[in-house]
Amino acid sequence: MNGKQREKKIVRLLMLCALILFGAVWWASYGVQRAETSYVMEQRQAAELLTRCFSAVRGYKEKLHIPMSQEDYHQTGMIGPYYTGITTTLGAIEAKRTTAWPDMGALCVRLLYEAGVRPGDRVAAGFSGSFPAMNLAVMAACQSMKVEVIPISSVGASTYGATDPELTFPEMLHRLVQDGVLTTDSAAVTLGGDNDTGDGMLPEQKMEILERLEQAGLVISGVSPDDRLAEAVELPDHPFFVGVQFHPEFKSRPNQPHPLFKGFISAALQQAKGKEV
Repeated sequence: MNGKQREKKIVRLLMLCALILFGAVWWASYGVQRAETSYVMEQRQAAELLTRCFSAVRGYKEKLHIPMSQEDYHQTGMIGPYYTGITTTLGAIEAKRTTAWPDMGALCVRLLYEAGVRPGDRVAAGFSGSFPAMNLAVMAACQSMKVEVIPISSVGASTYGATDPELTFPEMLHRLVQDGVLTTDSAAVTLGGDNDTGDGMLPEQKMEILERLEQAGLVISGVSPDDRLAEAVELPDHPFFVGVQFHPEFKSRPNQPHPLFKGFISAALQQAKGKEV
């Protein structure tokens, strides 16, 4: 076989490989029928709702003169500064960017369905300020699925999370509910951080945030002797909403429960009977 024949053979082989590759790409794109899930409508609604949440939060930051982070490549409003007075630990920017995408709402719908959650169910969710986008994705998924969610939100956040002291995650969620974007506000709010007491946060910013939360309707009914730490908080006009920093379980016995536990059980029983406490 001379050189020209060999060259023609190589060209024909390359053309054949190109045709095979083109066919494979076409089949992957158009030939395979992707089956839609039975809950595809809820997934689409969750993604759209999460997009609305991102847009609203960007608006809140603009009104509060909070600059968008340069690390927030898609300008979602979900990426905060590396370090502020409410940063409690280190976090990975890659993880924060991964959750800050509307399709995360659709993914949360899928995960909830795979976990056996169905419309009309009730779930509890613990939200750290470290992942505001993920938190809102769960809220959007539950709202789209008509699942009742009971959120407990934390103020403290790891790096690149909801670390803007002027707009903590509990306040972010509260504004979204006030504006009618979401329907469920935090059932309880904690400071977060080490021991869930705001350890690692600047004391002055901690107290400033507590004052803002109090103005939003949270009652600080007990403070430390030096007035620097909230020891008990509650919500007015609520059957039973009390959060404490001390340990009532250490003062409880089977036949002598602490008043907090006794009050909680009593409120739960009254609510189950459909009565006001």
